[in-house]
Parts: sequence; structure tokens; C-alpha cells
Amino acid sequence: MNVFVSYAAADRPWAEKLKNALREHGISVWGDTAELNPGESWADRIEQAIRNAEAIVVLAESQSAPDEKQRRTWQSALEAVWADSSKRLIPFLLGEVEVPRFVRASVSSSASLPVIRVREPEQDWEPAIQNLVAVLRRDADWSQIEQVPSRTEQDFLEHQRSRAQIGAYVEKLKASLNLP
Repeated sequence: MNVFVSYAAADRPWAEKLKNALREHGISVWGDTAELNPGESWADRIEQAIRNAEAIVVLAESQSAPDEKQRRTWQSALEAVWADSSKRLIPFLLGEVEVPRFVRASVSSSASLPVIRVREPEQDWEPAIQNLVAVLRRDADWSQIEQVPSRTEQDFLEHQRSRAQIGAYVEKLKASLNLP
């Protein structure tokens, strides 16, 4: 199994710990910038690693906004998942951080999303790794895996606001063109 781990630069120590734990379970993990050759394009290599991965684990711990590299990585991850329905995005959350919106957007609005959460790293790390490995290998005990809705109340409210703004714009446009 080949896995890509996406993470914010601020979360690199956790990402290294996660990648090492996955390797200990015999899972191949793309190793980040250490695997770049001199002169090789970072963006091209990331896209290739994402395309080649069977699953993309999204490590989220920091509440900071994603940087440009992370946004491009997320875009590549979404495109890869949409292009290959067998490829999965699996959130691995530290603490009470929310599932990133782009991950929720990768599944149907009526679906729930399996989440691996580490609330207390000293206690929960090993069970979380075991659950993640089981999810990756498709032999998880789903009663042990947290499920979250793919759409939050905030998503719903933002969608309503956007629809209202579009409706208001359409009405202004119709009025300016003297349309019924």
C-alpha cells in the first residue's frame, strides 16, 4: 500500500511521527521533500506522489490557515480523488480540530466521513494508528471509527447565504435589463 500524508508545515513533527508509525506497519509513505531530486519541481513531484498513492491521509492539528503549498496540495488531492473513485481521503485529526472543508467536500453531502482522531496523544496515539492502518487496509471495525457528517451547520448557512446573494444579483440584473 502506498500512502501520501498531507500536513501543514507547523505540523511537521506530528507528520514525521505518523509517517514513521505507518512505515512500521509496512505501509509505504511518500517521504516529503527528502525525496526531491535537485532541480525537480516541488509541485510536479507532489502531484505525482498524490496520483500514485492509494490513499491520502490528511493530518490536521493546527488551526492556522493553510499556506499556498498546502492549498495546492489539497487541490491536487481533491482532483485525484475525483478522478479515481477508489482513492480515499482519510482525516487524521489531533485534538478537537475540525475536518478540513476540502475533505468534507470529497464525499456526498448525505454521507458521513470516517475520521481518525487523537484527542490525547499520550493515550490515544497507538489506538489511532491501529485504526488508521485498519482503515487503510480496508479491514476496520467501523464501530471503533468516529463518523462525522460531511456537511456542517456552518456549511449549510454559508450555502444559504451564497444562494441568497446569487438570487439578489439575478434580480438586479433582470431589473437592469428590464426583464420580467
